[in-house]
Amino acid sequence: QFKMLNQAESVFNVISHKSEYSVNLMMAAYFEHSMAQNAVQLFTKYVVHDGATVTPNQVTHMLAIKSYGACGDVKSAVNLFGSIADKTNIVVHAMMTAYADN
Repeated sequence: QFKMLNQAESVFNVISHKSEYSVNLMMAAYFEHSMAQNAVQLFTKYVVHDGATVTPNQVTHMLAIKSYGACGDVKSAVNLFGSIADKTNIVVHAMMTAYADN
């Protein structure tokens, strides 16, 4: 199981221009393998920090909120949720899940 995750990481690492789709796929893989902290680190690296190269979409936000919640960092999930102008059902559901899990 983790061998395939390692292969996914290898492919991700050779992508020179990462998009929200490649970042979302890698975040989802980490989340599904109970590695939410890795998903948060990826979100921070490619979306949050100064000079970030990826513009998040609703799936990116949903994955980040779920990952923050899985890490027990509800405050960061709430902050991200509050910064989202167009809250779709998947983002609202992710925030409800983050609250329920903590």
